[in-house]
Amino acid sequence: MGYRELLEHCEGLRLHIRRNAVRDKVLELTAVPQVRVVATGMNHERCRGYYLSARNGKHRLVQQLGTHLIVLARGLPKDWERFVFTKELMHMFSDPLEATDTGGAFEKVLTEFGPRKPGATYSAQMLAEIRCFWMSLAVLCPENHRTYFNTEREAGRIDDYAIAIQLQIPQQYVQHLFRKDWAEIIHDLLGDDSSGD
Repeated sequence: MGYRELLEHCEGLRLHIRRNAVRDKVLELTAVPQVRVVATGMNHERCRGYYLSARNGKHRLVQQLGTHLIVLARGLPKDWERFVFTKELMHMFSDPLEATDTGGAFEKVLTEFGPRKPGATYSAQMLAEIRCFWMSLAVLCPENHRTYFNTEREAGRIDDYAIAIQLQIPQQYVQHLFRKDWAEIIHDLLGDDSSGD
């Protein structure tokens, strides 16, 4: 429910969607008083960022700062920082059981990246990562803007680089906005039962 309201809110915003506007709406919808950003020297080749709930009293950063945190790798390019921040913010809609809040859970998620073996299933944490990726992409490019960009792109009047510049997201993610199954992805994120199936 909260995510649907966030998407509707972003539909009414002009490009570029400001990450603080997204943050403020997420805080309102989740009734969380605050989320802080911490930049660390972690290796951004392995991890660009992660979210820590204030409920995770075992983590030293939560103990020190006493609030919800988004931890970002220091020195990320602006488009990556913006996207990672937004993706991690989407975890505020996740079930606490999906949290990657221990070293073991984080390592498990890392082992799940890459080609999927036949018959293998993803952990709840990995499914949350995938879901938050799509959630953030849809928030940073609401449907009214996505439809416009799709029309311009198909007509050859704009390319992925120009779209990435306008959205201020990593160029490599632009192509995912125009997947044939985009509507199904959003349908799944929203948990729509309106199809009548």
